[in-house]
Amino acid sequence: MISDILRKLIDYSGVIRKHQYLLKSNNVDLDKYPKILANSIPKSGTHLLTQILEVIPNSKIYGTFITTTPSIPHRRIPNNKLVKKIKGIVPGEIVRAHLEYEQSVYKELINQDVLHFFIYRDPRDIVISEAMYLTYMNKWHSLHKYFRNLANDEQRIMLAINGLDAKSKYHYPNVVERFSSYLNWIESPSVISLKYEELTNSNLREVVMKRMAKVIIDKYSLSLSAESMVEKMTKSINPENSHTFRSGGTQKWKKYFNDDHTSAFQNCGGISLLNKMKYG
Repeated sequence: MISDILRKLIDYSGVIRKHQYLLKSNNVDLDKYPKILANSIPKSGTHLLTQILEVIPNSKIYGTFITTTPSIPHRRIPNNKLVKKIKGIVPGEIVRAHLEYEQSVYKELINQDVLHFFIYRDPRDIVISEAMYLTYMNKWHSLHKYFRNLANDEQRIMLAINGLDAKSKYHYPNVVERFSSYLNWIESPSVISLKYEELTNSNLREVVMKRMAKVIIDKYSLSLSAESMVEKMTKSINPENSHTFRSGGTQKWKKYFNDDHTSAFQNCGGISLLNKMKYG
């Protein structure tokens, strides 16, 4: 598995290639290439979505990752800085993101004509995935020490549900507050919103991918069929290529949640969150 430091170096080299590309390109060429955003709630399938989108012709990943609250330090970035990052997306670039909904961010994505895909997941499964990821996988994350220092995984899951105290050094509120800030993307008419569970279900995946393919083909007037793009999308999926992949799957929360976890999730407004995310 690629270490986080090595991955960041690779991403940085991509930024250099991006600027080299811009220097060699002209405006006529750039107009032909799409701007793509692969946005998600953390631990909801960012890399799955990115792998699928990489089959889009004339598109490339340069390593740009825009996030409202980066892993180091885990504090919110002002909206004007996020808008500036969005303005830096170049034609032909696929950008990965954990962007919460903000009106200024929404408007700039429209202004830049960015094709925005947003993937989300059952918040209870995100809780499990996040607790394990922050404990065992990303030792450079600002929150790692908080999870590592707990006695067992039950306590770590509880932390992922309740979050840190508001007076904490880092921004990590309860699960409902963390995820609610993304919800407006789901119903936004300019966003193609996708459920992780549908893209990982062999009986539903093709229908969802065909919907994605038709949007892409129509927007960029591509001379290929939706069926051929779906075939390429399906072949592109390889979870083991993701540095953040642990085990994937759906409804794993049922294996990990105990009665205390269920109560804590409900007490912070979890049932309402499930309904809004259409998991009720």
